[in-house]
Amino acid sequence: FADGSLDALMTVNTVYFVDDLAHASSELSRVLKAGGTVAVGIGDPEGMKQMPMSAYGFRVRPISEVQESMELGGLVLKDHRRLGEDEHAFHVLIATRQSQ
Repeated sequence: FADGSLDALMTVNTVYFVDDLAHASSELSRVLKAGGTVAVGIGDPEGMKQMPMSAYGFRVRPISEVQESMELGGLVLKDHRRLGEDEHAFHVLIATRQSQ
């Protein structure tokens, strides 16, 4: 995508497969328009560790690591929504592109 070409974007369950999250976040930021929004969906790390498929190429990460990577990539975290109360909860991190 071209620089600044998207108003919003969403990615779900992809952070497990990305080696350099800060670089990936930079790319998300690059394609967003100023003030654009990104939503990153991720399963709760404790629950993901218990899932049988996580033994096959998954990199389970703490939520704080994902948040930090987003910030390093030029995104400003606006909201962290936890959907559910137990280890099978899902997290949605909502951020915007830093103004330049």
